[in-house]
Amino acid sequence: MPLQPDIAVDLRLFAQSEGGRATATRPDQHGCVFVYEGENFECRVLLSEVGPVAPGQQVTVGIKFLRPELIKPRLRPGSRFTLRELKAIGEGTVERILG
Repeated sequence: MPLQPDIAVDLRLFAQSEGGRATATRPDQHGCVFVYEGENFECRVLLSEVGPVAPGQQVTVGIKFLRPELIKPRLRPGSRFTLRELKAIGEGTVERILG
């Protein structure tokens, strides 16, 4: 059963020249940390509808949180966030809260 997204976001992965990833993501999902208001939340960026995302690319995708009860009530459309691995790899804006 595919994961159902908790939110829909407009996401831009940083280009490698901006300090982002050197390679594209996997085509199905990408595990990373969602940083909001200085706090970290484990998430999966759901990519099955768009495929691999290359550094520098901008997409609209769903995000599934491992502990949605900790973050979903705090988010609103327009909320800004950063995605991190060992370093910041992208940034985005919440478009919709789902479910």
